[in-house]
Amino acid sequence: MGGFDEIKLGWQGKTYAIPANSAMRAIALIEEHITMQELVQYAQRGTAPIGRLANAYASILRFAGCKVEDFEVYLGMFGNDGGQEAIAASVNGLLTMMIPSDLRKRMEQGLAPKKPVLLKGEKEPDLGNSRETAKATSKPTTRSRSGKAGAHQKTSGNSHLLNSTG
Repeated sequence: MGGFDEIKLGWQGKTYAIPANSAMRAIALIEEHITMQELVQYAQRGTAPIGRLANAYASILRFAGCKVEDFEVYLGMFGNDGGQEAIAASVNGLLTMMIPSDLRKRMEQGLAPKKPVLLKGEKEPDLGNSRETAKATSKPTTRSRSGKAGAHQKTSGNSHLLNSTG
């Protein structure tokens, strides 16, 4: 079972496809322009940088075999609604391409992601602070740190001059 489905894209009435086994390359192309974390943040805020979205979509369309320039995708993102609907659809479309199909299906069903698969001999990490981070700090010293750097000056036999009053 593969982690991704075939990616289908539409542009100017034509449908373009990226095979499932090329999905990782498509994701890398998207991430040259915008990351998944940024897309999630844009989806939550309801706003996104249109230029970066257009660049990402144009790179994917070209990867799928479409002859298109970035500026054409940018101009195409402005529909009758001033682009708001197209921007939201672009963010959602890019996210859909980037999330593995089995995880996306589980999320659509309202199920939590599966726990990570552990290799033989691995154990699930403890939650919270581990013992290593809870160890006591090293023993405090009574020496001054500046002493190591040579800040203390040795006094010679003339130290009585420093204390003389007159």
